[in-house]
Amino acid sequence: MGGAASGKRRCGEQQVMMLPTTCQGAANKARQCYRRGAPMVPMKCEVLLAVHTRAARSNRQCCKALALVQPFGVEMLLVVIPARSSRTFSQFIGGLGKQTVHVSPTLEGGDPARLSQSHSRSVRKTEQTKTPESQSSMEAKPIIRVVAVCGSLRKASYNRGLLRAAAEVCEESIPEMRVEHVDISDLPLLNTDLETADGGFPPAVEAFRDQVRSADCFLFGSPEFNYSIATPLKNALDWASRGKNCWADKPAAIVSAGGGFGGGRSQYHLRQIGVFLDLHFINKPELFVQAFQQPPKFDSDGNLIDAEIRERIKQVLLSLQAFTLRFQKKD
Repeated sequence: MGGAASGKRRCGEQQVMMLPTTCQGAANKARQCYRRGAPMVPMKCEVLLAVHTRAARSNRQCCKALALVQPFGVEMLLVVIPARSSRTFSQFIGGLGKQTVHVSPTLEGGDPARLSQSHSRSVRKTEQTKTPESQSSMEAKPIIRVVAVCGSLRKASYNRGLLRAAAEVCEESIPEMRVEHVDISDLPLLNTDLETADGGFPPAVEAFRDQVRSADCFLFGSPEFNYSIATPLKNALDWASRGKNCWADKPAAIVSAGGGFGGGRSQYHLRQIGVFLDLHFINKPELFVQAFQQPPKFDSDGNLIDAEIRERIKQVLLSLQAFTLRFQKKD
C-alpha cells in the first residue's frame, strides 16, 4: 500500500489514521470531507481507515487492511477503491460486520452531499445485514495462545510473579497474545506404572497434555535449584513428552528469578532439555532477575513491582510473538 509510513492525527475526540494510498486524489477527497464535517463519517467512528486497492491485488490488500483494523476495534471503514474492485472488497469486509463507505476515484470531483448519500445507503444496508456472528467478529481476539508453566509451587513464588506480570503486559499492550498459566501442582511424580495398557495417562496428566498441545508457544518461569531446573518443572516436561511428544516443534521463552545468577543456570539446562523435546527457544533477549538485591523487585505476595523488569518482560514477549508468527507462517 505504498512506501510511505502511515500517519495519525487527532480531529476533535476521534483518532484518524490515514494509510498511504496509490490513489492520492481519492485519499485527499476523503480527508477534505472529514475536515468539513460531512455526515459520511459517524461520530462514533474511532479510526478512519483509507485504503486503495487495485483489482489484481485486492485479496492481498484486504488481508493487510484487516490486520490493521482489528487492534483498534474499528466501527467504520472508509475504503477508497476503484469501482471495479468494490464488490470483492465489500464481500470481504462485510463478513466483519463493519460499516463501509466506498469512495471511488470517479467521485473525486463530486460534492459532499453525494458522498453523504453514499454513506447513508451503505450504513442502512450494513445495519440490516448484521448478525450475531458478525458482531462477535468485531471483538478483538487473541492470535497467539501462550501456555505459561512455573517450576516453583510456592504461592508467593517470584517466578510465578514474572508469569503474572507477563499476562498483565499482554493485556495492556500486546492484545495479539494471551498468557495462560497452567498449574502443575496436581501432577503425580512420573511413574510409568500409572499409564494404562492402551497408552492412557492419569486424569491430571491427560488434562495437562491437552493444554500443552493446544498452545501456540510456551513461557517458562524457571527457578534454579542446585545449578539446575526445579523438580516440578522437570516432572511436567517428562509427562508431556511421554508417548507422543506434546512439546515438539513449538517456540518457547524463559524467564527466571533467583539469587546470584538470577536463575541463569536453570535456563541453560532447560535449553539443553529442549533440544531433545524439539522446543525452539528464542535466543534473545534473556531475562535473569536477581530477586534478592535492592531495590525490591517483588512484594510479599510475589507480585512484580519493578517497572524496568516489566519492560524487559515485554521485550521477551515481543520476541516470542515474532518467533511464533514465523513458525505459523512456515506451517
